[in-house]
This record gives sequence, structure tokens and C-alpha cells, in this order.
Amino acid sequence: MKDKLGAELTTGVAVNRAAPAGSDVLNALLSLGYNEKEAQYALKHSPEGLSVSEGIKQALKLLSRA
Repeated sequence: MKDKLGAELTTGVAVNRAAPAGSDVLNALLSLGYNEKEAQYALKHSPEGLSVSEGIKQALKLLSRA
């Protein structure tokens, strides 16, 4: 039984990783009332590697110019 549990635990490790910041930024923009197309556009044109809060700020700046 230990062998079976060990195999299941090693395959499920990736499930527990945090979601990419882009997903959180997208959800924030949708919550603020932007549609899917606008939110995707902002994500596509924002720099990668930003924190969630910086990603939201950059996306909002971009969308306010459009």
C-alpha cells in the first residue's frame, strides 16, 4: 500500500503549485468589470515576471490608454 500511496503523492505534487500571476491578474481585471478580450489584451502587452499587484497596475495603465 505504501508503494501505491507514494506514486500518487509524487504525481500530485504539481497540483499544489501556485497559479501563475497572470491568472490572478486576469481574474482581477474581470472582477473590475473588464471583459475577457480586454483583460487578455492587457496581459499580452504587459511585461512578464511582475508580481500580481504590479501586473494589475500595469494592466490598468494599459487599459486606461486604450
